[in-house]
Amino acid sequence: WSGGLLAQRGDRFERMAIERLREVDSTPDHIPALLSAPDGGIWIGTGSGLLRYEAGKISAYGNAEGMKLADVRAVAQDREGTVWFGMLGGGLGRLQSSGALRQFSKADGLSTDFVHCLRLDEDDTLWIGTFGGGLNRLKQGRFAAISTTHGLPNNTICDIQDDGRGNFWFSSYGGLFRVAK
Repeated sequence: WSGGLLAQRGDRFERMAIERLREVDSTPDHIPALLSAPDGGIWIGTGSGLLRYEAGKISAYGNAEGMKLADVRAVAQDREGTVWFGMLGGGLGRLQSSGALRQFSKADGLSTDFVHCLRLDEDDTLWIGTFGGGLNRLKQGRFAAISTTHGLPNNTICDIQDDGRGNFWFSSYGGLFRVAK
């Protein structure tokens, strides 16, 4: 929410170390994406990049680390520990467990550089919901795009959910729809 990051303690919510976040991020009050990592840390998407919060320590990945337009809106982590993040205008980011950081854009095959949401499926195929570019898929290092010309009701995909029954559900500016995997 626009008031920063809160933690529940019993029946109360307390602001989490926002002053520590301000040391590495100029916009810590605007947090559009959170992901609880399997190792206990938290990945935080902000208007200035990707943050990692663990045991009171914060690591930042953003403009200072060479990213362009690092307004992070979505975060996902695969089984190998690679963190994927979608950016508003900055395309798709990848942070490998080795620390290697890479940014993918239209020049690499994305349909647009405006990424709204991400969903990893069981074989680590990455599904990418975009603002205006439809649905993108990254599988075995290659991007493919699906748009209204292929039957989508709208080219803005806001969320992707797996129903556990072999289908993805999508919310879009054109309503909800379901697609068999």
